[in-house]
Amino acid sequence: MTVRWDAAVAAYKRESWLGRTLVVLSVDVALAVADDLGLDRARLAEVQPSIRAILGPAVGARIAAPLSRLPAERLLPALDSPARAFVLTYYDRVMRFSLAEDVALFCWGTTLMRFVADEALWASLGLAKDDSERLRKEFWASMETTDIQERLDEAFAKPLSDWDRRIAVAQLMPPEDEGAPGIGDQELGQAAKVVRRLSFWRLAGELLGEPGLDLLRARCQAFLETQPDIAPAFGQLYDPHLLAHPENTAGDPLHPV
Repeated sequence: MTVRWDAAVAAYKRESWLGRTLVVLSVDVALAVADDLGLDRARLAEVQPSIRAILGPAVGARIAAPLSRLPAERLLPALDSPARAFVLTYYDRVMRFSLAEDVALFCWGTTLMRFVADEALWASLGLAKDDSERLRKEFWASMETTDIQERLDEAFAKPLSDWDRRIAVAQLMPPEDEGAPGIGDQELGQAAKVVRRLSFWRLAGELLGEPGLDLLRARCQAFLETQPDIAPAFGQLYDPHLLAHPENTAGDPLHPV
């Protein structure tokens, strides 16, 4: 069995991340930005009723007792297999990088912004000219998020649905401004940024292959160590193979969900 990426984390953390994944996938506003979230809108619409059915009582309990946690690992078995797989796939391939391993993409992104801008360093990867230009273009595109925020602003400007209002009352997606009413766009925005940045890594895996990803990591790690303003905080860069193929550490759930 493949060792899961969350195998060593505390149970309460894993349950919190799973619960936040369920909430993100349950809200109507997610449908409006499904493409940015890397989700098939029709499929999300199909599974949302099932997700809301298991979340409903827990949301009610949360409204009654605001400090209570969503018992996500107890709720997941109530989902039918396709819906459960949908949730866990999103948890393993996207939400992990916005909730649990969020520094991975940040450190790589900051390092690559400097690395990609250096013609000699970039050329050291030995890519064919067309592939080199394509991958470089994909990287810069993956770092641009203005359009994502514009679509989020448009979606959140509309009145909340009944379900989303319940999520707001339960304070399960609170706005960034503490005490403000409604729900915030942080969770959706971060997930959308992850999806976009992982698009670069999927292409890197395709164009570079395993040896090329190893070379990229070695070159960037050596380069990072010449950058005193960020090297101490960043340390070792995250395994690029897992960014290109996050499914490799999804495996089977730790518990029979």
